Amino acid sequence: MFSPRYELFTVLFMNIRNKHAVHRDWVTVAKELGKKRGVSDSS
Repeated sequence: MFSPRYELFTVLFMNIRNKHAVHRDWVTVAKELGKKRGVSDSS
């Protein structure tokens, strides 16, 4: 039923979504570290 191209597209789409989620987590971690260092949020 599923074509290989469709499955490949789905895998790529999920990978992109995962990368965005990981990036968001890193931004949150960086902001928390900045607060601990007493640096004001300039970004």
